[in-house]
Amino acid sequence: MHWSEKLYLGAGAEKYYRRIKWKIMHNIAQTDIFLLLLPLKYEQHLQLVHSTELLQKEWPADSVCLVGIASGKQEGLDMIAQITSEMYEETGVIDYYGFFGFENPNIHRGKE
Repeated sequence: MHWSEKLYLGAGAEKYYRRIKWKIMHNIAQTDIFLLLLPLKYEQHLQLVHSTELLQKEWPADSVCLVGIASGKQEGLDMIAQITSEMYEETGVIDYYGFFGFENPNIHRGKE
């Protein structure tokens, strides 16, 4: 799992950020914690998932890029709107990977 240096924290998660991060890294279930992840599998938008979904074996832990932590679904949706708005104001484009400083794995760079 990769953590963005530009990590967004919701008001409810900010106070307990270190504890939440520790629990995520140690696969401990948390109620009402939602995570904002960079798009996976050719998606075009941030993903909002409940923290317990990362405990499932199907999640590709190596390719997950966490960019935000929210304490509740509505707070997570509000954060997605905030991030998208800030990104568009700063860069003029919607590029979540570039905004957070990651290379987009969904872009295939062939030999030219």
